[in-house]
Amino acid sequence: MLTVPGEPVYSHFSAARLHGLFIWNCSALVHITAPAPASGASSAKDVKSHHDVLDDAELEPLTLQNGSNVLATTLERTVVDCARVGGFAEAVIIGDHALASGARLDVMWDMVNSSTGRRGVRRARRVLRSLDGHSESPGESRTRLIIATMKIDQPQLQRELLAGDKLYRPDFVWEKQRLIVEFDGDIKYFSYRRTAEVILEERKRERRLMEAGWRFVRLEWKDLAHPGEVQRRILTVYNAPFMALAA
Repeated sequence: MLTVPGEPVYSHFSAARLHGLFIWNCSALVHITAPAPASGASSAKDVKSHHDVLDDAELEPLTLQNGSNVLATTLERTVVDCARVGGFAEAVIIGDHALASGARLDVMWDMVNSSTGRRGVRRARRVLRSLDGHSESPGESRTRLIIATMKIDQPQLQRELLAGDKLYRPDFVWEKQRLIVEFDGDIKYFSYRRTAEVILEERKRERRLMEAGWRFVRLEWKDLAHPGEVQRRILTVYNAPFMALAA
């Protein structure tokens, strides 16, 4: 047994944070799950208690940076829990990163399918159908969800492209339309190099790809608050004629 019967474990968004998953716009409360209300903890203002019986296979011991050990739900159970109670985009961001971190989608589906009739199951199914572990940041996940509602061919994610003697992996690629959509603003700029250096490298990369005939739409966090405008910008380039370069 990983836990004493009745002992609460970290779950939902708290478990997502403990696993190091991307979090955006999620509950800041401490989420715990126990078979029955946890004494004292459930009445705290900053604690959200969930009542459920967890199997050992749904639990994972974690070691924090300070060396302390805690018990949390597994990646798969964490995604399903967040999908059942959280917002759609918020849960997809968590689920995308979980897949990229080794979580198994088939295990998530087994959990959801065995919970038919429970609250939030329909919402969880929608989230699982929308997951893609190729998205490398919260911004890319949100951008992908906006693109998914457009009545156009869906792009390839992180497709490798050769320009000159350099290999690149743009965020979203439409090969037939020679269109690349890049999301700027988070993970790709989080490094130990100076931000100006990172931006300069991005611009050099873009120039090489443009010289190879590719067209760009660049998005930032502020753009994602206006999905209709994002779609308009993409469609403008998607539908615009272009000159194909000779091979």
